[in-house]
Amino acid sequence: MEIDLFKINIIIYVLYLFLLSDSLYAIYEKAGKPGIASLIPLWNIIVLLEIIKKPWWWLLLFAIPVLNVIFYIWSLNLLSKSFDKDEEYTLGLVLLPFVFLPKLAFSDAQYIHAKEKKIDVNTLEDFYKVLILFLITSFIFCGLYAISDMFIINLLTTL
Repeated sequence: MEIDLFKINIIIYVLYLFLLSDSLYAIYEKAGKPGIASLIPLWNIIVLLEIIKKPWWWLLLFAIPVLNVIFYIWSLNLLSKSFDKDEEYTLGLVLLPFVFLPKLAFSDAQYIHAKEKKIDVNTLEDFYKVLILFLITSFIFCGLYAISDMFIINLLTTL
């Protein structure tokens, strides 16, 4: 009996998408926004910007290459702060979203409005933390890509 890796990959990918979409749905509901907004492109980003208390024109920054990754990590940082989490949790959201998004969605973490808790989210220190998180994740992903590339080359040469 031959194992069809393509079908297994498709099943794993669909389960991964279901887990992340369900988690985002629950996070939006916790923040008092419609959960269906997490499933609709562009609207999900606009609602996310409302949750993290940022202006709508940040949507344009997500369209600029390289800058979009920085602002995505920054948005995840502000999202984790909106649920009273720290930068280490943001690193988990960036590197292991399939673990930390469900943990944020289905735990007892409560959404905290920026006005209720005096969160200063616009400091230069936060921006530097986001840049450091970006550099760390870039090095990790580049390293993982190099390792996987070497693995594939070794696998192909042994066949």
